[in-house]
Amino acid sequence: MRESLHNIGNHVTIHPNRKQPLLDDGTAMTNPEDRLASLRPARTTALHARGTRVARAEAFTLLELLVVIGIIAILIGLVVAVGSSVGASSKAALSKDTMRVLDTVLSSYESSAQGIPPPYVNQPGNTTKTQVIVDARASETDGVDSLGWFLYQCSNQSGVDKAIQTLPAKFLQPGVPGASDALPTVKPPIFNTVKDPWGKSFRYVHPALDGVIDGDNTEDLIGIAPKQPTARTYTLTTIKRLAAGGSDPANSDGGTSPDARPYFYSSGPDGDPSTTGDNVYIVTPTFPAAK
Repeated sequence: MRESLHNIGNHVTIHPNRKQPLLDDGTAMTNPEDRLASLRPARTTALHARGTRVARAEAFTLLELLVVIGIIAILIGLVVAVGSSVGASSKAALSKDTMRVLDTVLSSYESSAQGIPPPYVNQPGNTTKTQVIVDARASETDGVDSLGWFLYQCSNQSGVDKAIQTLPAKFLQPGVPGASDALPTVKPPIFNTVKDPWGKSFRYVHPALDGVIDGDNTEDLIGIAPKQPTARTYTLTTIKRLAAGGSDPANSDGGTSPDARPYFYSSGPDGDPSTTGDNVYIVTPTFPAAK
């Protein structure tokens, strides 16, 4: 008679001529329960050792976690930097597109008037004052919205209004003249300006009043006063159009028109026209030499 006992993978054989069972290796088993009990700890130990190896293989060390966190931080920084760069590039491109429309308005004026606009315009509702259209400030704190005055000047020229209507509506906004602009109350409002994507007014630079100007009397500037009717006077008596590098605060790009024609620019993300590195142009002026 032959029968099998299975326990923990051991095959036990009972020989018909022997009273004691034998294991597969031929050794006698005096007490099967004791023998089986002696095998259990070894298997349990082997299973524990294998589980420990698996756990160690699946776990991260502190150094590995720090490396992963560092890589994630670098990737986040790259994404933010690329996103900012793309955003600035798209705003610069939109600024250029808007300035091309402004340049079309200027071309329409030139076609209608057979020449570029003069560097001044009579103030609305005022029979005695003339506004100088200059990209500058008239005092230490008060600037001149040169683009707003240019658009007002164009609105009085026949056939130019249609070109003005092609400007992006979301950027064409009511202007806020400075105290030096001295606009009287006129209804409906006629003073509009165009904002760049960073929320600042575009700048308009007339070749008669470009470059760096540190004048103390408008009538002395480049002989524009003789062109004015004797019954009118300029609203501005002091013009300072300064670039970076001087002793006084800068308030313009200080550029000179390259073709004796007005040009436009945006003061860029920082809103400072004197930091020309981030200004946006479609026509690049000549800048004064660094001091």
